[in-house]
Amino acid sequence: MRAALAVLAISLGNLAVGTAGALEADLAGATSGVPRLILALMAWVSGTGVLLLPMLVVVWLSLRRWDLLGPIQYVGLDNWHSVLSDPTFGNSLLVTLVFIALVVPARFRRAALAAALALAFAFSLNRIAVRVRIGANPSA
Repeated sequence: MRAALAVLAISLGNLAVGTAGALEADLAGATSGVPRLILALMAWVSGTGVLLLPMLVVVWLSLRRWDLLGPIQYVGLDNWHSVLSDPTFGNSLLVTLVFIALVVPARFRRAALAAALALAFAFSLNRIAVRVRIGANPSA
């Protein structure tokens, strides 16, 4: 947390005095020796490990019966058949879809408003920094 606050303070200090380009050059130089392909590969591997592998494990487990104590038994599509033929599944799916339809847009509006305000604040800070850098009067 302290490191993040320090980077933020340095960035804001650099913006205030107009040396943001120096900070960007320092950050760009930090990865100049590492090929970009390796960085892309690391991102792909970590994304696969976090997203794809758990989904594959869930599909694999959905085709088996396991009570966490006994052995795992392959049952094929029997689990899927029992879920899809259950009369309460349709109702729970409908309730879930209604919940998503009501909650997600409301949360998105707040997030969109926050993003718009943050973007406006960033543009205003950038405009002030540009004026300070070129020696213009910031009150104009």
